[in-house]
Amino acid sequence: MKINDIIFLKNKSQEIVNNSENLRTFVKIIRKKKPDLILTHNYEDRNRDHVSVYQLTTESIFKANENIMPDLGKSFYTKNAWSYEIYNLHKSPDIIVNIEKFINDKIKLIRLHKSQKENLKDIESNLYGLSKIRSFQKKFKNGEAYKILNSLEILI
Repeated sequence: MKINDIIFLKNKSQEIVNNSENLRTFVKIIRKKKPDLILTHNYEDRNRDHVSVYQLTTESIFKANENIMPDLGKSFYTKNAWSYEIYNLHKSPDIIVNIEKFINDKIKLIRLHKSQKENLKDIESNLYGLSKIRSFQKKFKNGEAYKILNSLEILI
């Protein structure tokens, strides 16, 4: 897995709203970056910002594919979108991925989220613990569970 760049939006913590302005921002990013895979929060997360980001992301994936808002770029369909866990576990994940090689990079990326500096200690220990729980299910060192939100249909 390779991360080409990281985009931080200018929303304040606990103030992210599912509105037209943010929707347009998400659509513009999707059309510009043309991702193969989008990862977003779990819809059952207990953090209000995470729920708003989940809603914005899932709607933006479909809106980015429609022939609307031409000022935001050419329409583009993202083939895959998955939601991940932070606080609330997926009750029945669709995929568990081996992240042994990436767990330390993941923690470094979490530390870049400066608005959450006070919470990072808990988040880091939660992520390590969660990766151990998910890895136990698949017999590797660190795992991460996802729900598939969107997948390009395969027609036979």
